[in-house]
Amino acid sequence: MHRIFRFGSRRTRHLSLSLRDKVIDLGLTKEDVEKLNLPPQPEAPKYRKYRPMRWELSALSVLTIRYGIQNPLLSYTVAKLTNYGIKLSPLPIDKESLLKVELSLTLSTLLSKIADNVIAEILHQAKIDGKAVDLKIKIPDIVNGIEDNKELKR
Repeated sequence: MHRIFRFGSRRTRHLSLSLRDKVIDLGLTKEDVEKLNLPPQPEAPKYRKYRPMRWELSALSVLTIRYGIQNPLLSYTVAKLTNYGIKLSPLPIDKESLLKVELSLTLSTLLSKIADNVIAEILHQAKIDGKAVDLKIKIPDIVNGIEDNKELKR
């Protein structure tokens, strides 16, 4: 990925990427592999003449066992960004906007549950005959029945 964004490729020529020096390679380096003592993976047979072993980011999973790191890939990425002097900070958001988002999520979850209960009750009370193409149902009778139902009003 680093090479593609930095130097481009025949597949990305039409994108006119001009990122050049703005791209930083966060991939595993030989130095990182040695420091972390990561296990290698055997290389595919056709590439073994160039390098017998390779190291993938999935090798970081051993850090969970060794050091109890819950998300080793995220930890590695944050460490690499810190080494490059890239500051990680969340985008500032005012409290009112944050409250709107939280209330919206909470209300949509609650309303979804209520809607599921109402739908289940309608289906339970409905006397549906036949296939969907010749469905006969009296909607007003069902809705009137639900309006009288005190359980669903709560």
